[in-house]
Amino acid sequence: MSSTIYNIAETLRRYWTVALVATISIGISALAYHAFKRSVFQAQREAIYQRAQSEHNSILNDLNEYQSALRFMNAFAQSSNYIDRKEWERFIRSADLESKYPAVLAFVYVQRVNPEELEAFAAEAITQGINDFQISTHEQTPRLTRDSTHYIIKYAEPQDRNSMIIGLDVAAKPVNKDVYDRATRTASMQISSPFKLKQLESENAPSKFGLVLTYPSYEPGLPTETIEQREQAVRGWVSISLDTNLFADHVLTRNNHEDHITLSITDYENNPIDIISEYQSGPKAHNHDIQDAEHQAVFTFNHEIGGKRITSSISAHTHEPKQDLSPEQLEGIQQKANNALIIGSLASLLVTALTFFITQGRARAINLANKMNKSLIESEQRQREFAYHAQRANRAKSMFLANMSHEIRTPMTAVLGYTELLKDMIPEHKDPDTMGTAVNRIARAGSHLLTVINDVLDLSKIESGKLAINPVKCHIGEVLAECVATMQVQSNERGVDLQVNFKTSIPESVIADPYRVRQIILNLISNAIKFTYYGSITIELEQIDDTLNIAVADTGVGIEPDRLETIFKPFEQVDINKVETALSYENLGTGLGLSISRQLAEMMQGELSATSVIARGSTFTFSLPIILPESETEPRSINELPTDDSTKHSKKKQQTNTQFSGRILIAEDGPDNQLLLKHFLSKANLELEFVWNGQQAVNRITSDPDPQRAFDLIIMDMQMPVLDGYHATTKLRQQGCTLPILALTANALPGDRQRCLQAGCDEYETKPLNRARLLRTIKRLLESKQATDQRAA
Repeated sequence: MSSTIYNIAETLRRYWTVALVATISIGISALAYHAFKRSVFQAQREAIYQRAQSEHNSILNDLNEYQSALRFMNAFAQSSNYIDRKEWERFIRSADLESKYPAVLAFVYVQRVNPEELEAFAAEAITQGINDFQISTHEQTPRLTRDSTHYIIKYAEPQDRNSMIIGLDVAAKPVNKDVYDRATRTASMQISSPFKLKQLESENAPSKFGLVLTYPSYEPGLPTETIEQREQAVRGWVSISLDTNLFADHVLTRNNHEDHITLSITDYENNPIDIISEYQSGPKAHNHDIQDAEHQAVFTFNHEIGGKRITSSISAHTHEPKQDLSPEQLEGIQQKANNALIIGSLASLLVTALTFFITQGRARAINLANKMNKSLIESEQRQREFAYHAQRANRAKSMFLANMSHEIRTPMTAVLGYTELLKDMIPEHKDPDTMGTAVNRIARAGSHLLTVINDVLDLSKIESGKLAINPVKCHIGEVLAECVATMQVQSNERGVDLQVNFKTSIPESVIADPYRVRQIILNLISNAIKFTYYGSITIELEQIDDTLNIAVADTGVGIEPDRLETIFKPFEQVDINKVETALSYENLGTGLGLSISRQLAEMMQGELSATSVIARGSTFTFSLPIILPESETEPRSINELPTDDSTKHSKKKQQTNTQFSGRILIAEDGPDNQLLLKHFLSKANLELEFVWNGQQAVNRITSDPDPQRAFDLIIMDMQMPVLDGYHATTKLRQQGCTLPILALTANALPGDRQRCLQAGCDEYETKPLNRARLLRTIKRLLESKQATDQRAA
């Protein structure tokens, strides 16, 4: 009896499994059949979805194209410190931007104008040919107060169509000012809310609405890492005015189906506004009710770009699949449905077997996933700790470098300054030769120490990514002639001939950073003189294709082949134990010059390499890509160093008359620096009055009934007790003082100059002081004040 029950139970269990599998097979077959009925509809929806997605991507590509145009315009705007109206017009026409972007009404440059610059800005516009220039605002928008910052349209091309917007102060209308402020803060393209364009209103166009796309233009060389720095550094914006009607025509032209396309963008309050909402072609009304939601496919895509949410939507009916699917696609779907019936039945047979193995493996997978997740969390925690310590170390390094620069530069002012004073006394000394030798040694030692400081600061800037390359029109011949003249004295003292050889003609001018090119060449010549005791140093220039090679070859001690790459690393030096010369440790330097030079060369898209033979000499080659100035239609070439105009100019600079009149108030707390400034400036026929801190300077100016006549210039040390130069300058400006103020500071890190100018200073000089440069700066400020006084009279 028991065996019979067991057999029945076993049979039921066996057939239950078969029944279950059969049920699953039938269910899969039914689902496959239903899928066949729905597959055409799903394929059609997929085709419409792909079309909608493609259209959305095309719209984004259109906006990215506009962004590329803005970046192109901004590159031109930042290539020069000043661009006039004719240059802007020629640039827009030469780039053929009107034909490339037909939906654009205007290619605009908007300038940020401070209150005190308004009159000069208007006068400049008139001098550029806009005789009826005046600053205006949008309709029913009040003008800004005179103490507000203005965003004024300076140029708009094509001008004949956009003359009515030149002089428009877009900052007066908050909805328009918003897009420029967003662009400044984000350093990226930003899109405005839709608003009425003056051009379209004057042309009585079908649509009077448009968009403004803008991109910020910053002062070259100023830091832009933070929002505050970007707001201080911005000098204007390049913008394009977009006609939404023309843009809609451009978008709809691509649509060869009877789709309904909608494109919206958020307004100033983040509410969506449609800028496209219509059919492109074909019948306007379909044979089916548009409200038939079951047979209507609608796909919507959102994307954040330019600070706005772009929403595009395409809707289409699915009554006629042949409009969206080809016969081959329909046949392929039928074949897939048949295959699904067969494969589904076979797959159901495998499900049971796979389920067991999957269940067993699931527990192991969960355990492994938990372990991996725990390991990932621990790794992320370690990475956060590493990042925190790295940030602390970087801040500590920056603080140390700033303090080091200030503490060393301050006494160096006295060392180098009093060396200049001693030089003036050499002819009167009883033993001028001995005294001259001693003074020259002090001057060389001080200059060497200053070079070490500058090298360390340059290396710090490069490592932190804050060293900027400012490419401008660079006269290679003049830069090289200046370098040769600078190093000629050292080479003569060493008894080494310094000569220049042109292997080929080279361009007279290229686009490069002349200051950094000069720094590299001076480093290479200085190294060559340091390791050459007889023979010559030859500077060879050669153009190969689009590359300019400047090679400095010497007949010195040479470098071992396995050390050629090592010497380009920071703080690496030659091994003087392997060099059979009288080279001393004091002449080795810091080992930073070549490292900085190579990194500067690479930042200018060039390279610095070396070859050498022991006891025969070394050759260092600086390769610079040749980028010719766009303004030169017929580039000139040279095959020798300039010896006429540039030499005359150099001599003229050296012989500049330093005798000029003026009364100067000097705020300086250091007795040594006071005495030094008195020596420098008294010889220039200047009247001087000294105070010991910033508060005394403020009291002296504010107590005088007419400080404009009492003084012509204020020299302000920025680090003083009681009241420092920054706060003293700010107080003077707030109390209406308009005298030119020259800042003196031992701080020479990135941003220090900008900090002085933001406080209200007109110019900035770093310690240790260079007498010739200081006198030139003072003369320029005095002449500027005299010109201002004459205009006021």
